[in-house]
Amino acid sequence: MRLNCRASGEIDLVAKRLSGGGGYDPGELEKPGVVRRTLTRKEARQFQAMLARAGKLNRRPITCTLGLDGSQWILESADGGTYHYVNRWSPERGSERALGEFMLGLAGWRQPRGY
Repeated sequence: MRLNCRASGEIDLVAKRLSGGGGYDPGELEKPGVVRRTLTRKEARQFQAMLARAGKLNRRPITCTLGLDGSQWILESADGGTYHYVNRWSPERGSERALGEFMLGLAGWRQPRGY
């Protein structure tokens, strides 16, 4: 999933969903597996506020360990030549979880429970 901010302030969403089981086998692009749309002004404001609460993804890693079942959440941000990311294993709460769930909702998708 990618959100691109245009110079006009509009934000475009491109989301692609694969059929596989993540790290086991990514699979193929689902049909229909691509969502493309421009966020409403309200959604754009909500996204910017949530990104700000997530500290523009400028946080130290918590741990590098992975679990046996769950999901790896990688959130990236690039702005003015700077790049930030967070890498979390199945976050249960917090600003990164809220931002990820919000982005999934923008595409009309929901994260399965426990992931």
